[in-house]
Amino acid sequence: MHQEIIPRRKGGKGYRKIASKLNLMASTVRAVVRNWKTTGGNTKNYSRNGRTRQLNVTARYMARDMKKETFLTRSEIQKDLQKAGLEIRKDTIKRPLNRTGLYSKSLRKTPLVSPRHVKYR
Repeated sequence: MHQEIIPRRKGGKGYRKIASKLNLMASTVRAVVRNWKTTGGNTKNYSRNGRTRQLNVTARYMARDMKKETFLTRSEIQKDLQKAGLEIRKDTIKRPLNRTGLYSKSLRKTPLVSPRHVKYR
């Protein structure tokens, strides 16, 4: 497909004419030509690095909920995601929250005791 689009574009044909001849969308032809121009004559599709993230969109909503309710636990978030149909481990929930700057918090179990407070007890 790319080998057919570029020579026609070099020949002075427009996006719509190329698209109708090859039975493609004009936006597809435009994207191939743009890719060809920006990469210096290369139209090859490169693979991405690494595995795609499981929680790319959901992580934003989790972070928003965590900022509203600061003491939500990972278990509670996991249960909410299970209701939505996502089977995700707690560690997978923790990573995107840490990336957004939210880390685990726990309430202090006992009050701070200074010598002055001990005297008043």
